[in-house]
Amino acid sequence: MKIRTITCHDVYNYGASLQAYALQHFLSSQKHDVKIIDYKPQYLNRTYNFWYVSEKSRFYKQTKKNPFLHLLYSIWNIQHTYATWGRIYPFKHFKKKYLTCTNTYHTTKELQKNPPQADLYIAGSDQIWNTILPNGKDPAFYLNFGPSTTKKISYAASFGIERLDDTLRNNVKEYLTQIDEISVREKTGLQILQELGFKGTEVLDPVFLIDKDNWVNTFALSKRIIKEKYILVYDIFQDNKTLIQKAKFLSAKYNLKIIAINDSKKTPYAEINISNGGPIEFLNLIFNAEIVISCSFHATAFSIIFNKSFYVFYNKENISRMRDFLCGINLLDRLNPESLDSTINWGKVNDLLIKKITISKNFLLDAIDICK
Repeated sequence: MKIRTITCHDVYNYGASLQAYALQHFLSSQKHDVKIIDYKPQYLNRTYNFWYVSEKSRFYKQTKKNPFLHLLYSIWNIQHTYATWGRIYPFKHFKKKYLTCTNTYHTTKELQKNPPQADLYIAGSDQIWNTILPNGKDPAFYLNFGPSTTKKISYAASFGIERLDDTLRNNVKEYLTQIDEISVREKTGLQILQELGFKGTEVLDPVFLIDKDNWVNTFALSKRIIKEKYILVYDIFQDNKTLIQKAKFLSAKYNLKIIAINDSKKTPYAEINISNGGPIEFLNLIFNAEIVISCSFHATAFSIIFNKSFYVFYNKENISRMRDFLCGINLLDRLNPESLDSTINWGKVNDLLIKKITISKNFLLDAIDICK
């Protein structure tokens, strides 16, 4: 079957790249012809954009009105915009080598005018339906393109929030009517679907469709980047004092260096900053760490796949996707813990995961069969 998937696959985000790869890899292993729709609207091309000014910036209005101020701001912001410039090559390398993509589309209209030919379209995974973000309002991520005869499903799509804004409910409801089989990544996603009048299935993120050995062997993770033992920190926001305190505490307690893999800026309290790593380096550093501390869903997911001791410190509103996932495998005590002394019974966790992985694979395979 010719399958085309759509997700946020090329945004210089470790988890985004890896979940896109995982879904493609699993479907390809089932002997399907799979490509990722290379959909790159302008709002997904902001990273490392010299001229980009966030709407949240206090300088936004002034820079829009005054081109000279815009230039000065962009020059001043170089230290932040290009702090992790070295990541560009490994991300581009990963896309070229591991992601099989269609021609590039820049707008929904382009997709609608000349959609990629397919027997089945799949939306997912990750926060493609998060309406706080531009992609959650974009009909392309609800498969609003292609012939009406082509079947459409979602796999592990995430709303990323617990409740839709009332002003967006009708639009999302209308978009979802085009999808034949719906699956989401969180229980809160099921509740949103139910409120809108849809049935859905809760499944795991695509990274769980690939087993540990496959991840290790494909990306040669046994070849260590850091030779000594270490704590890996992936601190995206760097505004959680508890995360910083706990990382330093564990570093002192176990005499482990703090190694940070960075997203948009360096981590000031880390002994070694890795600011030029791509998805493969991300996996390698998690696989070889003694402890992983993060505020990231996919750092958490891979810690679990590799059975690594981990802690998650998250102080944002959209905590549902992390909470629902950890609750489902009895690891909720790893989310914002006060005590760091508990151990993980990986036997029980892995047993729960196997059951959920089976449900996830069955949904995907059954949905494909129904759509044939």
